[in-house]
Amino acid sequence: MDTIQLDFNATAENSIEFDQLCRLCSSLFDDKVSWERGRYRPHHDIFALASSAAHGCHLCTVVLSQIEPENVKLLQKDLAELVTCPTRQIGVNISRGGNIVCGYSIFPGYTLTIATRGNVLSDRYVSPSAKQRGWSIVGELRIRSEDDGYPSPTRSEAILNCSDTSIAQITAWIDQCRTTHKQCFEVQMVAATRDVLPKRLLDISSAARSGHFRLVSTATMPQNTLYVTLSHCWGGKCATTLGLDNVATFEDGIEVSILPKTFLDAIMVTTKLGVQYLWIDALCIVQDFPDDKEWRHEASIMGDVYANSYLTLAATTSENSNDGLLHKRSPLSVCPCRVNAKWTCFKPGRLVVSVGKMTRGKDMKPLGDRAWAFQEWLLSKRLVHFSHDQVRWECYCLAASQLYPQGLDESDVDYQGLTTKRIFFSLADKDSSSDRRWCRIREEYSAKQLTKATDKLTAFSGIARMAHKLLKSAPEEYCAGLSKPSLLTELLWERDPYQDSDRVPGVYVAPSWSWASLKAGFWSPGHDSSKGHWLIDVIETRLQHIEDIFGPVRGGCLVLRCSLCPITLTVVDDYIPYGTSKTEPTWELTEINGTSVKYSSYTAAFDYPREAERARRLSCYLMPMLDRDPEGAELSNLHGMLLKPTGALNGQYYRIGVLEAFSHGHEPGIMALVQERGHAFENLYTGNQENGFGTIEII
Repeated sequence: MDTIQLDFNATAENSIEFDQLCRLCSSLFDDKVSWERGRYRPHHDIFALASSAAHGCHLCTVVLSQIEPENVKLLQKDLAELVTCPTRQIGVNISRGGNIVCGYSIFPGYTLTIATRGNVLSDRYVSPSAKQRGWSIVGELRIRSEDDGYPSPTRSEAILNCSDTSIAQITAWIDQCRTTHKQCFEVQMVAATRDVLPKRLLDISSAARSGHFRLVSTATMPQNTLYVTLSHCWGGKCATTLGLDNVATFEDGIEVSILPKTFLDAIMVTTKLGVQYLWIDALCIVQDFPDDKEWRHEASIMGDVYANSYLTLAATTSENSNDGLLHKRSPLSVCPCRVNAKWTCFKPGRLVVSVGKMTRGKDMKPLGDRAWAFQEWLLSKRLVHFSHDQVRWECYCLAASQLYPQGLDESDVDYQGLTTKRIFFSLADKDSSSDRRWCRIREEYSAKQLTKATDKLTAFSGIARMAHKLLKSAPEEYCAGLSKPSLLTELLWERDPYQDSDRVPGVYVAPSWSWASLKAGFWSPGHDSSKGHWLIDVIETRLQHIEDIFGPVRGGCLVLRCSLCPITLTVVDDYIPYGTSKTEPTWELTEINGTSVKYSSYTAAFDYPREAERARRLSCYLMPMLDRDPEGAELSNLHGMLLKPTGALNGQYYRIGVLEAFSHGHEPGIMALVQERGHAFENLYTGNQENGFGTIEII
């Protein structure tokens, strides 16, 4: 019977020599070089760069690691077809100061920028001068003085992203968290909102010895049973799952050899950490139960399953269950390179060149883009990311990596969006910023991907439950993703302008007034309710919950007292926004309350922009909500919701977007036009209207 192998200490066949540079890389730091921001010195072409890295140049290896694989293929194709000159295909520039974000340097030292010519994909900002010269930035490296006071990185020759040394480091992080992190303990007391165990666990105690594991019931286990959870991408259909036809087989015990690599690696790592039980959703939840009854129940406690676990292992850069946790790597591509700079344009001396302590976005994908993973990562006590290059650690008090085991700088972590756990902890500090932090968590979640659109509220339920405990808010204040105390402000959310949203025919997810109804992200302008005059009153919110108040809903209704104004929006032109290839329409407000106007001082954000664009001329109702200058109608700033009647009942509407209108001296005051009462009010409201106001329902 085969047993699983636990030797993580594979090393390269040839010895690794750190800090060795090719002649071209050495010349970047000699006394004859002079650097000017935005001007790139020719480096190796893509084939020569790969060859130099293969021959052991440390810096070439790091540079090559910064170019995305798809861009490597594009550059190779360009060179083969002679689209670009080999001597001008890849360029580098070194500039004083760290990476510039919003005009500020986020770390001291220097930045080595890698740019290419030709057909490459780049999501980085490229200066106009560099763009004119045909350069696209594809990577950046950090350069620091060796004696600048920052911790020295830990370098390893291991060719796997996780070695026995890594396991020892993970164990040390766990011990540190359990014994010294007071704030982690405080959050953990709240995070596990319900004292529950998953229905089943995998007993892997004999896996290393016999090569078998078995599925066990937790019905008789104590509530403090230690278990590890796995966070992973299914990648479509998972290779091995638990079904009604194989539950008994799993309970009797099966060979680990039948498992896909990610599950096998998780068993190996959990065994190394000395934990007996492992929870994997695909193997512990019956996937083909009639009407998804078991899955729906387990999904409703999923947040608690992760919050109560001892540790979560995240297959962060694996696309499916076959990719695994353990990956081969080049130690030179991960570990910083030390160089002796002789230049005179900058301060000479011993320097450290690295990808930076911050986590690159690609090191957190594809799992970091998934909505379920967002909840799993956020609620887990302790989290270990298995990226292609190294392992990374997150708890509520510490974000660290193999290279920097003592911790990452807070600014480094924040730049890459890894502060979510710390933001979550800060919700307990009830202050004026708590609402904004809670909103930011929802904004981040909303942009994540789901295989099933109907999971939008389900995959967020654990986060919502925990947040309301931290905020000391009553469960009844949660309204399908929105919060009652700030409901007026939150109703003015807008779809993320960089994401399209299409309706899923015949699928109900949430009321149209909730951001959860979109298959896209949202953002909240965060209007200060004390500055301006609210023009609506919320009478009632009604939600039909499927199970619990934080979970999915099968229906919902918002009852408001308001005024409605018929308006018409017309497409007058098309344009292509800078940095995109999609054509966007230019809309003009052409009719308000039956009066023809030509009003361009406004912005309309549609929930489903392609539907609106196809119409070209859109008639709808504006529900004025907030007047930001109630003292002067001629210079008003009006915020409102755009509505369409459902056609089922008088006074019943659904949301299609929001509108913000401004008044200037050359245009009539928007409030004056809206408040004109020259049109008929029949059938606009659920009952009688009085002084231009009536009651409506938004579903």
